[in-house]
Amino acid sequence: MKLTETSKYKRSYKKLVNKHLNKELGIIDIIKNQIYLSKSMDDFMKSSVKYKFNIEQKKGDLKEFFTARLNGHTRLIMRPCGDYPYNLIEIVEIEFMDINEKHYKE
Repeated sequence: MKLTETSKYKRSYKKLVNKHLNKELGIIDIIKNQIYLSKSMDDFMKSSVKYKFNIEQKKGDLKEFFTARLNGHTRLIMRPCGDYPYNLIEIVEIEFMDINEKHYKE
């Protein structure tokens, strides 16, 4: 699969680097490598990485997005490129959109 990164994702990634959150950066690298090795989103969602980092498709209005748990309050937000609706076999390019650090924070 192909991977693209938005400018918002790049800014969020830079914040993780500046905070020296090496564990989270390592998780992102593992997810990237698995994306590159997978032929489609279906293959990616069948990999062990999905279960290890709790990668899931959102529900309701956000069902075109996927999230990966980096730690207790940080999520990597991904979105397949292309027109919605789609099925997992047709997804061959994914976009890293953002790293949300406010999950479950007040």
